[in-house]
Amino acid sequence: MGFMIASSVPEWLTFAKVFLRHPRDVSSVLPTRKAIAKVLADRIAEKQPQVVIEYGPATGRLSREILSSGKLASGSSLVLIEKTSEFIEYLRATLHDPLVSIAHGSAVDVLDIIKQRGCGKADYIFSGIPLTLMAPEVANAIVANTHAALKDDGVFVQYAFRRNVEPILHRYFPSVRSDSQAYNLPPLTVYEARKHS
Repeated sequence: MGFMIASSVPEWLTFAKVFLRHPRDVSSVLPTRKAIAKVLADRIAEKQPQVVIEYGPATGRLSREILSSGKLASGSSLVLIEKTSEFIEYLRATLHDPLVSIAHGSAVDVLDIIKQRGCGKADYIFSGIPLTLMAPEVANAIVANTHAALKDDGVFVQYAFRRNVEPILHRYFPSVRSDSQAYNLPPLTVYEARKHS
């Protein structure tokens, strides 16, 4: 019998079950804390039409924080790219907003996905996917395609529980800065990569 997700199932339980099934695709056994989601969403510029992409939204905690921040004006797009079918099912059952588009696929395919949706290049791309657990060629392809999918002044925000993400970001982005969010469990580091210094 397949793994079924109902919107009445607690978010943390859904997340934990998917983590146990797909430990290499999910970076933590628990969803991103609301406080961290707010810290990430606050990086978005003030309200204006823009394109925001999220890799690996899982149960959508950051997605919901971005939507509730009020920074996405009418005409904006929030594109969620998720490869795990259980999370896709959960998102489609629980997240309904006209600005949201949910794509069942890999972050490697970001260029094809935005082309199919006709939304143009991104102002922001957020990612919590575990780049350091992937095959190097896959991780490199994701970061290279992310660079290509961003506008010239676009920003890639990668949050990670491991500190060895910076070298791969520096291969494609000249400007990378980081800050630690020690109060998250487990502690994580947020990397902000820009196409220009």
